[in-house]
Amino acid sequence: MPPSALVRSASANAEDTGVTLTTLTMDRFESFSKCHNDSFGTKVSCLCVPVASGPDRFRSFYTKNPDRLALCGVALRASGEVVGYVQYAPFPYSDKDGLHETKEGECYVEQLSVSAGARGLGLGTRLLEWCEARARDAGCNHMTLAVINGNRARALYERLGYVAVEQDCVDECCGCLFVFLLVGRPYGLCAPWGAVDMRKELK
Repeated sequence: MPPSALVRSASANAEDTGVTLTTLTMDRFESFSKCHNDSFGTKVSCLCVPVASGPDRFRSFYTKNPDRLALCGVALRASGEVVGYVQYAPFPYSDKDGLHETKEGECYVEQLSVSAGARGLGLGTRLLEWCEARARDAGCNHMTLAVINGNRARALYERLGYVAVEQDCVDECCGCLFVFLLVGRPYGLCAPWGAVDMRKELK
């Protein structure tokens, strides 16, 4: 299926639930920040730095980097409320926080979020499919992302064809330390430390 058809298919499926997919615009930061905080607002790092963000932070970043608006897909209710988003970085972009440098052919999924009240509608799947179609249009041949151990979203990624990438001991240990210091243990104590890198080839 060509990328444009995949985008139409994803949009049609989302519309069945009263939700449409489009790119982020400058007038949506109030609603966008609420969606972000619905997923990440209760989390703090081990350094007690909150992960929640207000609209002014997003407005400031995208005012300085307006080209990044096109790299963020949002799921909208008919009212205009943002109930999900996916932020991605196709080569030659790197992620907006400077934590991941993309390589040729790569599209990195920085964040995926669906508001609590919109879960179970398949929006995570639709947003990722939308993102993958955009990645193909940008000339990317594979997707990558990182998921914290214990995050239930990993099951979604695996269902959509993402596969864990084997890491060497140094990278794994550095990843564990990074997650501990900056992300903390938001998903409970039952999961191993650290995060897993995942990859999907785009056919």
